[in-house]
Amino acid sequence: MFNQITWAGYCTSLLVLLLIYYVCVLFLCYRHEITQLISDNYSAFTLGQRSKPPSPLATSANDLTGFQNMSLESVNNSRSLEESDKATRQFSLVHELTHELHQAIEKAGKKNCKKEELIFSLQLLLKPYIELKESNFIEQINKLVTDHSLNYCSIPLNEEDLKLLWL
Repeated sequence: MFNQITWAGYCTSLLVLLLIYYVCVLFLCYRHEITQLISDNYSAFTLGQRSKPPSPLATSANDLTGFQNMSLESVNNSRSLEESDKATRQFSLVHELTHELHQAIEKAGKKNCKKEELIFSLQLLLKPYIELKESNFIEQINKLVTDHSLNYCSIPLNEEDLKLLWL
């Protein structure tokens, strides 16, 4: 039965299957980093070549000509690029967070979780996204949490509960 399979064919198919397996495992384990890397590359592609101002560590104490020759316009351009990168990063984080919040609250509703359990699980979920606490998206995220918790879990959350989520 196995006489028609050669060792070369067996090794090739095994290598292909292992490659597919490891690509799937890497994607599942590092999907956030991969999406961030892709979004960073996409923003760099759409914004064109980014020129960063010289860092203070790159210049010696005696040679400050790089800073003296920098114009105010180049400093403003680098700030706007940094702000654009920050906004792009925040958009991708908000997108990931809303997807995870939707799944977590829906799962909690199916398990008939109590209010304290829901708040604790949402606190754990929001920890990696703490930088969004100071962003303009906080009101929309809190509204999404209150609406979903009311719709899926029948648990109303007030302002104090929402403040607990972001501790």
